[in-house]
Amino acid sequence: MNKIKFLTTVIAMLLMASFASAQSNNKSLAASEATLKELKTSWQLWNDDWAKLESHYADAIVSEEPGSGSPPWRGKAAVMGHVKLFKYVFPDAKGQLQLILVNGKRAASIVLVTGTHEGAMKQPGGEIAPTHKPLSVPVIHLVERTDSNLWISELIFLDHASLWGQLGLYPGPHRAGTKTDPADALVVVARDDATEKKNEIAYKKRIDNFNTRDTQALAKGMADDLIWRELALPEDMNKATTIAAFKEFWKSFSDVKLTTTSQWAAGDYVVAVGVVEGTNDGDLTMMNLKATNKRLSLPYAEISKFKNGKLVANWLFYDGLGFTSQLGLSGK
Repeated sequence: MNKIKFLTTVIAMLLMASFASAQSNNKSLAASEATLKELKTSWQLWNDDWAKLESHYADAIVSEEPGSGSPPWRGKAAVMGHVKLFKYVFPDAKGQLQLILVNGKRAASIVLVTGTHEGAMKQPGGEIAPTHKPLSVPVIHLVERTDSNLWISELIFLDHASLWGQLGLYPGPHRAGTKTDPADALVVVARDDATEKKNEIAYKKRIDNFNTRDTQALAKGMADDLIWRELALPEDMNKATTIAAFKEFWKSFSDVKLTTTSQWAAGDYVVAVGVVEGTNDGDLTMMNLKATNKRLSLPYAEISKFKNGKLVANWLFYDGLGFTSQLGLSGK
């Protein structure tokens, strides 16, 4: 009888745990679906009726462009003022969602922002007249919402070197315009499963291996057909050129270190925000830069895609103009 009671109790506990897990998963899925709906709605409004965006922001919204040198925009009025200014400079601006990753109340998107420079830009050195040139730059957009479906935080990683370069106003290395893709955005919702946990571990290992200069471990963790997209650089890289670029960066910043400040997963993807820090005590030939001996501390965001534990694609976003500005090599 004791054994029967014991087994009955164990089975009851397992059923309760299974029910609780199912309830938790359903709640998480519902949160993700709400976030996805709000994200799509917000970008549609940004494209077609940006003035209505204000009602989708929390009063305490904080929006930032990390690495740009601009202070955060705090509150709905400040955020909307920034949107209004961008729409004045690029009146036909559109944002096309290309990849959407959702995990509960958080979302990360790769968005292709296009437009034509038709409005004057006020800069510390004076006003820049319209160039009438087209803009086409990918950005990474990270947001988090409240329980009442209002955006409370927003990070936008934009390469201003590419923005200014495409307008003919920056002569340094930058990425040319990216072609639009009319297909619907790929949407991936987090499942909180074993694969996602393994991918997060694989991501952490890559950061650790970079910091310890372990070339063999880095190469082992990369698929042979890896595509590395570093959006501040003119061209994508493959596995060999990525490893070569790492080696050169270690020579250019002998004490360089990557520090992850946030990380989460959705399906085959890992979203991370971090900071790269180091002293530029060597030449960086891939960017035609001489050593400055200046200190770098630059935020970045990246989306890494894994397959069978190996990195197959990576999108790295940081402000290239912020990079060179910190080294004293360009002004804003």
